[in-house]
Amino acid sequence: MELNPYWNQHALKDELAKIGLGDIVYEGWYPFGHGDAKLLSEPLLAKIAAAHGKTIAQVILRWMLQEGVVTFPRWRGSTRFRRRPTTTCPRSLPLSCLRITTTASRRNGDREEDEMEFKTLNNGVKMPMLGYGVYQTPPEETESCVSQALEVGYRLIDTAQAYGNEEGVGAAVRKSDVPREEVFITSKIWVSNMNYERAAASINETLRKLGTNYVDLMLLHQMMGDYTGAYRAMEDACKAGKIRAIGVSNCYPERLLDLCMLAEIPPAVNQIETHPFLQENVAHANMEELGVVHEAWAPFAEGRNNLFAHPVLSEIGAKHGKTAGQVALRALLQEGIVVIPKTVHRVHMEENFAVFNFALDADDMAAFRALDDLSFKRIFDHHDLPTIKWMLGDLVKKQQLGGAALY
Repeated sequence: MELNPYWNQHALKDELAKIGLGDIVYEGWYPFGHGDAKLLSEPLLAKIAAAHGKTIAQVILRWMLQEGVVTFPRWRGSTRFRRRPTTTCPRSLPLSCLRITTTASRRNGDREEDEMEFKTLNNGVKMPMLGYGVYQTPPEETESCVSQALEVGYRLIDTAQAYGNEEGVGAAVRKSDVPREEVFITSKIWVSNMNYERAAASINETLRKLGTNYVDLMLLHQMMGDYTGAYRAMEDACKAGKIRAIGVSNCYPERLLDLCMLAEIPPAVNQIETHPFLQENVAHANMEELGVVHEAWAPFAEGRNNLFAHPVLSEIGAKHGKTAGQVALRALLQEGIVVIPKTVHRVHMEENFAVFNFALDADDMAAFRALDDLSFKRIFDHHDLPTIKWMLGDLVKKQQLGGAALY
């Protein structure tokens, strides 16, 4: 039967016990309440989770096990399979504190409406500050995932030529009830297309795959190859109405300054690795001075450094009735950084979206900023020569260009 902290079935179990059926084994389905965003950010559960260094989901499962309930949470991601085991939790949790009063609104997954925040780009285009990223989302799953994200309320969708899933993004947007003009689509030109001619052709191909006559933001994915030629192709596409705004990704300060000073159309956005442990304060200050919006890829650091149960983030989360992940997103947003978290699970789409109905105070932000670690190993280090040699030599030149030159 359905059983979770909001729908704990205690009354039913008590009644069955009265008629001699107290030995029945209960098996609970939907232990996370249909992915109820409120349940997975419940303040009481967050406090317990922080006290034991666990996630709210792990607390729920531990509670059910201690109640003698058989349960079978459903997750498709291997990371979640590894995270869910609860055998290392304390041997006992205070069961009485988890008997949360059920309300119809909570059971149905209702939540307060979250009001999206926006950035105005240097050309006047408005960009949502929270987006949905599809990096490493399998092409066959992309349409479904993006459709769910749009239903949740996301209006910024981030894809790329290199991801191989632009078609799925376009199909979801076309089939959605959300008008095209309300969806902000970002894509990126890959290194194998990094000269004027190839970039211009790839922009047309991206539009074909997306099934739209314009893309809201086009970025150079890496500052490699003939990237100035590719940038000119974006400028021309912008003038032709095919692109509303142009920008860069993984662009270091000196190259960003070069484009801002010398290009006809300065970049509006720079998307770089940014998360609690690598906050990129110097780069951020440089972008602010140049009028370029800072956008973070991997805002959860791909789960490194135990982000989702990090004691500092969890403690702040318990204070606000939020998860460690929500605190990470909220802090970056308050720093003026656009974030594009990625997940294929609707419950986490909803959790990640519920970050506009609270604010971190000065103490919270000070604790968050203290997590910045200049020695933290980057997810992708553009200064690591073996890595770059592999990408440019093996991946781009040999596999994608067949040995041909770009310039």
